[in-house]
Amino acid sequence: MNISKTYEYRFDSKGNWIHKIICLNIIPSYIIEREINYYN
Repeated sequence: MNISKTYEYRFDSKGNWIHKIICLNIIPSYIIEREINYYN
């Protein structure tokens, strides 16, 4: 059985991904969210 894995990303204003959806055989299977704090 072949499993196709695709990814969809959303990015913040600085270009870092903050939301990642992993699809297995076109079905959304995992969602990863991360929070990035920026300091001046």
